[in-house]
Amino acid sequence: MDDWYRTPDWDEAARADFEQRLASARSSRPQYLKIKALTLQGAGLLDEAKGLYQRVLAEHPGDFQEVEVLEHLADLARAQGRLEEAEHSFRRVLAHPDVNILGSGMVEVSLAEVLIDRVLPREAKEMLHAASENEIAMDAVTAFYANFFRFHLARARVASLLGDIETAAEAARSALSVVSAPDQYSRHPGVGAVHADEHTLRELQALVP
Repeated sequence: MDDWYRTPDWDEAARADFEQRLASARSSRPQYLKIKALTLQGAGLLDEAKGLYQRVLAEHPGDFQEVEVLEHLADLARAQGRLEEAEHSFRRVLAHPDVNILGSGMVEVSLAEVLIDRVLPREAKEMLHAASENEIAMDAVTAFYANFFRFHLARARVASLLGDIETAAEAARSALSVVSAPDQYSRHPGVGAVHADEHTLRELQALVP
């Protein structure tokens, strides 16, 4: 199988097969580990994905994928409710010298979301301001409607927590403006589209007078 590192299987036989193929690989081992981890993460096997991401860092220190792997580990910590760890991890990513070259561009926004989850709106506001001042971050925000939605949803929640009703309404309108927008890239239908649950949409709608 050419894509042996892309399957979501991770039972005993699958693990043995993966390790055998990995050991036989002449190159790209950190990439195989990362892609397998991403696949497991997508399949909901978060602890298993975490283990593989950590192997990339431990077995291949300094690899060019380090920033991406650190960011995935921070995402996992947040997904598993380990918010303090997630905050620390995202700050570690931001401190990495290659974050603006190899990161997703959404690290400030992700950290702001964690700070909102921790009910630290002033700190979250600082992160969103940092994102707005970072050309790389704003390129990422505008690249996909989903990122644009996340950025303005975070702005709306921060403003609401701080009692800034006018800014909350403006940010909510911005977020809602892309919910049902046509495909951003006609040759790639659905790429970057917003997938928001009804609770979140109601939350935003409630902020708009």
